[in-house]
Parts: sequence; structure tokens; C-alpha cells
Amino acid sequence: MKIVQDALAVTGIPAYPLTWRVTDQYPVPPETYLVYTTRLYESQHYDDVPQRYTLYVYLNMWTKTDPESDKLKVRAAMRSADFGMDAESTTHDESTEQTLVAWTWVLDMPTEVSSDGD
Repeated sequence: MKIVQDALAVTGIPAYPLTWRVTDQYPVPPETYLVYTTRLYESQHYDDVPQRYTLYVYLNMWTKTDPESDKLKVRAAMRSADFGMDAESTTHDESTEQTLVAWTWVLDMPTEVSSDGD
């Protein structure tokens, strides 16, 4: 979704819908990258016509480095785009030497904003 890509672009961390994919710039996974999925719900109706949507973004950051500074970047970027954080969790996998930071972000928006391509 463009609204999510735009929000995350300012972090400087590569972001991918669904999963990381090989690109010319990243033939192997970057040390830190973001992947996300979205769910859109109709949250307000007038006369049986949707007026507002609630967008949930399930955002995961995978990193081989200390995640603390990148967590701050992501939080600031999403909040600047008017998202609210619903949840955040951090786990470290010793076998892959990667840390996963998982968030759920929420945005309430009018219906005309949501048609930016999903």
C-alpha cells in the first residue's frame, strides 16, 4: 500500500510488502529490512455508505544488528504518518542471529484516502 511505503521511506530501511525479494540493489537480504501486510476495515457508515476506514499494518523488522535505533526511526516515521502503535514485540533468534521486531499499527482515515492501491 502506497501510504505505508511512503511512511516507511523516510527511515532509509528497505521495506517490502509481504516478504523480502531479490532485487538488483539487494541480491541478498539487507542486514536490516522491513516487511508488512495490511488489513482494511470499514469502520463508519452513513446511509449504508462507508465513510471511514481503519487500516491495520502488521510490520516486521528483521535485523542482524542492534534494533534499538531502527525501532526509534520506524516509530517516528509511522507516527509522523498519523499511525498509532497498537503493539510491539521483540524476539531474538540465536540460530539465525537475527532479531525480529513486530508491530501492529493502526490508522483511521476517510474512504477517499484508502484507494491508493493495495
